[in-house]
Formats: sequence, structure tokens, C-alpha cells
Amino acid sequence: MPAGKKRTAEKNVSGKDATAEQVAEAAKPNWRAVPREVMRAYDAPPAAAPDATAPELDALHKKYFGDAPARAARRTARGDVQMVVMEPKTAADTRVGRKTALVSEGKVIGEQG
Repeated sequence: MPAGKKRTAEKNVSGKDATAEQVAEAAKPNWRAVPREVMRAYDAPPAAAPDATAPELDALHKKYFGDAPARAARRTARGDVQMVVMEPKTAADTRVGRKTALVSEGKVIGEQG
């Protein structure tokens, strides 16, 4: 791949018609999206209650910055971003574990894991 070029999924999948899972799988060919039914098992509430909670960010922003609209403007500027949990396709790569891909407007814009 030429220097300075980023690999995108646009050439394999149409960004407007494709789901976030299809875009993420096209960008990472040796990985597959984990089905949403499997991920729901991980979304169960924790068994223990939290020891303490932090104040809401909106309340802190109002306390320290007043009614400045900067936070609301920043929140809407990001657009629609979806998280797709990915896992290796082959058993040889299972030690790597799962990754999370961030998909926006038909492109993978970030990943973690």
C-alpha cells in the first residue's frame, strides 16, 4: 500500500447501503462481526452495585461553564457512529481476542482492542 494512503472499506462495500457490520468486515478481512444476540449476553447488569457515582457531565458543565452551548454543539457535530464488535475468523488468532470497530458514514474511523 502506498505511503500516506489509508485503507478504507469503500471499494468493497457501498457506504450508504451497507450495514456497519458489513463495512467493518470489509475493512478487516480476517475478522468477522460478532452477532448482536451474542453481545446481548454481555450487556446484562452487573451483579454488584457501584460503590460511588460521579455527577453527570452536563451538571458539571453547567456548574463550571454556565449555560454555554458548546457541549451541545460538540455532541451533534460527531454524527452517527456505530460500534461493531469483531473477532478473528480463524482459531489460530483467538489469543488476540475481540476488537471494537467504530463505523461512521461507511468508513471505519477507529478501532480498539
